[in-house]
Amino acid sequence: MNRTLKVLISQKSFIVSVVLIGSIVGLALYSLTFGNYNPYNPSSVVAGRFAVPAWATIFPQYKDLPPDISKYLTPSMPIKQYNSTSYDVIVAPNSEKVINFPIDWKYTTPKCGFEISFNLKPIVECSKQFFMINTTWTLPNGTSYDLATLMPSSYSIYYFSTYYCFIQVNKTFDMYYGTLRLICHSVYLCSLPIEQRTVYSVYLPLLMFPKEGLYNLSLIIINNSSKPLTIIFTRPHFSVIGETYGLLGTDDNGAPVFKEFAIGARLDLEIALFASVLIVLIGAVFGMISGYYGGKIDLSIVGLTDFFLLIPGLPLLIALETALIKSGIHMSKLLLIIILISILSWPGTSRIIRSQTLSIRNRTFIEASRALGLNNLRIIARHVVPNLIPIIAAQVAYDVPTVILIESGLDFLGLGILCYPTWGNMLGFASHTVSSANGFAWWWVLPPGIGIIVLSAAFFYLGNAFIKAFSPSE
Repeated sequence: MNRTLKVLISQKSFIVSVVLIGSIVGLALYSLTFGNYNPYNPSSVVAGRFAVPAWATIFPQYKDLPPDISKYLTPSMPIKQYNSTSYDVIVAPNSEKVINFPIDWKYTTPKCGFEISFNLKPIVECSKQFFMINTTWTLPNGTSYDLATLMPSSYSIYYFSTYYCFIQVNKTFDMYYGTLRLICHSVYLCSLPIEQRTVYSVYLPLLMFPKEGLYNLSLIIINNSSKPLTIIFTRPHFSVIGETYGLLGTDDNGAPVFKEFAIGARLDLEIALFASVLIVLIGAVFGMISGYYGGKIDLSIVGLTDFFLLIPGLPLLIALETALIKSGIHMSKLLLIIILISILSWPGTSRIIRSQTLSIRNRTFIEASRALGLNNLRIIARHVVPNLIPIIAAQVAYDVPTVILIESGLDFLGLGILCYPTWGNMLGFASHTVSSANGFAWWWVLPPGIGIIVLSAAFFYLGNAFIKAFSPSE
């Protein structure tokens, strides 16, 4: 054992393979902390579609893209606070008060959308009182635009209005709350030509954030009555749907690619290891029986393995999977895929185990065991299986890349697992999504592609290291 361990450690390929596999296993274990997270659920959206990784802003073409922003605006002048989140503003009769909220914008136009919102509550001192709240937007060059006008009438907030309204209260005045969402409600929508209204969500950000600079949101409270007016309103909240996000950006739904990649690593490892172990178990049983007993049993098993090896594996796998699913079989797709891959992939392993068993069967200690009266099952259990363990361990490592490639191929074609992310369906979704940005979403395509290559190569060289370490010639 000491010699075997020394040979393994002395191989650089073994060390590198263990490090790579350990890293991917660590990533897979980390994905368990996500719980029942499903990136294909609409609630998983964290940024804009095709948001680039946050670190990619070191490249010139991405350096000015806006990240996710969610913050409360601070007024440029001191205002009396109603509580920790609200302001209390009193406007004298027949006058107005202007409250400015600066926004220092350091990015390009937020193409994925933005929102400015706040709640307000007017407190009037008489049953009939005229007032209006205008919102204006000022660009860095000093150009100002009227965004929206809020006027209560019969306890409702009207948008797109330019005339004065009033509240007529006969009995008790009940306070109300209203929310102004500038991205959704703006006088610009009515002022735009008909052909531009359909692209309003694109046109408004271009108009409001044409370049970097200091912008200003102004609330103009106009009191056209003979009584003071009190307005209580929350701090305006400014949010932007980011175009940069996290370690690996987002996919076409705005979900984080890193979480998809981590969950995909776990599922791929689970499928590959379970299927590989099952392949080796089936192949080892048939291989040992064929190699040890020989004769007609050997001819029958060799003929069966040759038959499976001659059939194109992937087309047969697709046909069997489709037929079983259409027949209404009560089995999870994951388990079905593992079983089908195992059933169709064991012949190669069986031939390798058979050749090793033939070699072991003719050795002296097998003849001695027979002379001592041991039956075939005891000989296989005591002498054949222990001598096959090295090749079995190596074969498990060799079969993992095969399973990963088959399973990824199915997912890529849309015939495998689609409800949860795998590296294969990540590539499939990335290649099949119809989008002008899709061809440039390298952060979505490269991680699963590189992951498949690295994991497959790591297990392949791990198998080579096992063969070299357990070889008696070394």
